[in-house]
Amino acid sequence: MFLSAGLGRLGELNPQHAGAYGAAAAAMVFIYTFFFAQTVLMIAFIYPTEIWPQEIRAFGNSYGVFGWAIGCGVTTLVIPSMFATLKWKTLIVFGAFNFASLPLVYYFFPETGGRTLEEINLLFAAKSPIVSANEAEFSRLLSEAGGNVAVAERRLMEEVDAKAGEQGRHGDEEVRLDGAKAQ
Repeated sequence: MFLSAGLGRLGELNPQHAGAYGAAAAAMVFIYTFFFAQTVLMIAFIYPTEIWPQEIRAFGNSYGVFGWAIGCGVTTLVIPSMFATLKWKTLIVFGAFNFASLPLVYYFFPETGGRTLEEINLLFAAKSPIVSANEAEFSRLLSEAGGNVAVAERRLMEEVDAKAGEQGRHGDEEVRLDGAKAQ
């Protein structure tokens, strides 16, 4: 993106070579798009299928794809206005967004490669969205289960079921409009 922006600027500064700079800028966009589609773009389709618990995986994945589609739609609608106003600087904005996403990915998206779905479920057991907290909770749960993922997963599910049951008991009590419990 930055190379394409620079080439676009050079085309403005050197109108006699604008065609060559424009072709090079377009090539940079195509190269970027090729590698983006092979790497980062797949996150919208693969990561949600891994991180959502099995009972809501399809629903969660639909949110991932929906978010991707909204982002693409907004970008498509905004690009013409951005190029009309910012010209070649539009590509710098997109390049900056790419770099700005790096801390987001590093701090909030734990690595799931090489892990089973059960391990990934344990990985997201922490209340914090920070990767280091998730990894610490994952290690704690595995350690308490003697390294057995199935035991750690069962304990986690029992804990979740107990909390859901506790909330259900409180929700089953009938409460009058004045706040007092019905007898």
